[in-house]
Amino acid sequence: MDNPAAALPTPLGQVYHCEVKAYDIDARKEMTIPALVRHLQEAAMDNVVRLRLSVWDLEPEQLSWVLLRKEIQLSHRPTLGEQLTILTYPAGFDRLFTFRDFRIYDASGQLVATAATTWMLMHLQTRRPVRYPEWITNKLAPQMPPAEACLPRPASELPPIEHPTDIFRIRVGWHDLDFNDHLNNTYYLRWMLDGLPHEVFRMRRLQQLCIHYLQEGSLDDELAIAVEEKAPGHYLHQLSQVATGKALARMETVWGAGGE
Repeated sequence: MDNPAAALPTPLGQVYHCEVKAYDIDARKEMTIPALVRHLQEAAMDNVVRLRLSVWDLEPEQLSWVLLRKEIQLSHRPTLGEQLTILTYPAGFDRLFTFRDFRIYDASGQLVATAATTWMLMHLQTRRPVRYPEWITNKLAPQMPPAEACLPRPASELPPIEHPTDIFRIRVGWHDLDFNDHLNNTYYLRWMLDGLPHEVFRMRRLQQLCIHYLQEGSLDDELAIAVEEKAPGHYLHQLSQVATGKALARMETVWGAGGE
């Protein structure tokens, strides 16, 4: 893109550039979905640092951002060495929730993917959601983009798996935690994707993914991954805590034709 900043619908937004590295790709030399999500996280972090709404700005008030939902629409996966441009911006408020959009472009300016996300503020001591302090709404509200410039909100509900059968189990380790001292959101997604049969990755292309984060995962938690095929190329995923049976996250993925 010649002037990516001109495509931002609000001065609150940010332009982030990255290259698809060797550690971002799979056996096809294509960017994995967890790698794409990590770059979205970096773009969002850059933006909140610039807006002075980052973890360092919120910690004195015992607050932190928590991701609740993410919906990705994917046209194609970038390959090793490709240069990407990510546009991200705050995209509105709704009671306890705030929204953030992402648009990912390749070097030719073609849209690679979009991601709509839902967030809340959590109090670090109570681990409960809180209303936005006035200083945050005063900073963001006057410059929020119009609704027509924003992506559709992520789905508010995802169906549970009717008959969950564990595909595999995994234990949360130290290097799986984020700065909120809970399981990093990219691992929820990665582990649920890993529950799919390998043939899905070889023979299909991801078109749509929607994930809901329901509960925190903690150090040493034993987690179970279950997957249910609802129709060809349409899967429901669930990540649960073995000790309690509680679902920590649910995900829905839709895959089109287009494999090896």
